[in-house]
Amino acid sequence: MSALLNKRLARSLWRTKLRLLAVVLMVFVGVFAGITFGGYAHNLGGMYDTMQADDETGANLADLWIDNRSALWTPEEVNSFCAALGTAWSSSTVSPSLDSCEGRTVTQGAMFHTNDTGQHIINSMWHGIPDGANADRVWMPEGHSEGRTAVAADEIVIDAHVTEALELNLGDTVSIGAGNATADFTLVGMGYHPLHVLMAPEGTLFPPEPGQYVVGYLSDAGMARLTGEVVGASNTILLDVEGTPSFDLPDTSEYEGADIDAVKGLVETALAEAELDARVRDRGQNEPVEVMRQDLEGTERTTVPFTVMIASIAAITIVLSLQRLVQSQAK
Repeated sequence: MSALLNKRLARSLWRTKLRLLAVVLMVFVGVFAGITFGGYAHNLGGMYDTMQADDETGANLADLWIDNRSALWTPEEVNSFCAALGTAWSSSTVSPSLDSCEGRTVTQGAMFHTNDTGQHIINSMWHGIPDGANADRVWMPEGHSEGRTAVAADEIVIDAHVTEALELNLGDTVSIGAGNATADFTLVGMGYHPLHVLMAPEGTLFPPEPGQYVVGYLSDAGMARLTGEVVGASNTILLDVEGTPSFDLPDTSEYEGADIDAVKGLVETALAEAELDARVRDRGQNEPVEVMRQDLEGTERTTVPFTVMIASIAAITIVLSLQRLVQSQAK
């Protein structure tokens, strides 16, 4: 009986080719959407885990960012803060230990790029990353990056998101600026950074067209050469805590930041002792990191409902077609 109904359904659908095409397309879209969304969520989660991992292959995403973009701290001030933090930490009851306290310079700037269409001044951001840095390193996954990290004062790594659009190759000389200073650097690598997975300037969530925003990673000596400051001068301090202390998630009603709040209390004490004025942010307060987390969670949440919705539409169409067939045969 079911075989007969199936044959009659097939003939009925064939007579109404548009309905048949709609059913086939909806089934195909449902299956394809499920596979695509599931694969994307799996790959995205794996990429974030690998990139942020504290091992030789990862970039080791920092736990706290302490910054003051309006002033530079001297190397002595950074060392004074880190020493004060270590002292406060050792005399506290905070359970996770401090893995590293590192000074960095992160500055807005420009790239002066020339191609077939003329000369262009491209909005940019430059990171000074010491050789052997522990946190927020350049991520260079095998097969998806080229070259190596910058070590010498005249070397630079350009974020791999933009190298193709700008037609850059290893060994090219790039001219960049920060403030009133400009300098030429040799391109030695193309990699990624955990704070720039989404290539958007600070303050915006919408990435510009490829090649209209550049991020580059210099050595600490290279940053000193670009800015004219001494090696080790910093406007950002990165803290890496053993493990991953819990931090508050902005999109939840519960408060999850008890662990990181204990660390922030020690940071405030050390800042006061070192007489530094700074903004303190954890992972939930750092916009690029939080956008990545919500992107991943949103993808994981919508995979099943979206697939079910498409499959339900296809199922309803098939049921209605069966009902119409049965009614027509009953006549």
